[in-house]
Amino acid sequence: MSSGFILWYLAFRDYLESHEEAREQYGKLKEALAEQFPHDIDGYMDGKDDFIKGRNVLQ
Repeated sequence: MSSGFILWYLAFRDYLESHEEAREQYGKLKEALAEQFPHDIDGYMDGKDDFIKGRNVLQ
């Protein structure tokens, strides 16, 4: 795991901790994706992609 990914991951975590609405949306998205893709981790991960990439957490 690269240090760049770790920095991004920590920034995303901090973003969710400080943005309640985004945290709730992300939680609901993950629940819906878990139901939609119970045996497809790639589908689950792909489903989170737009939400995650839509946040500029490293600014």
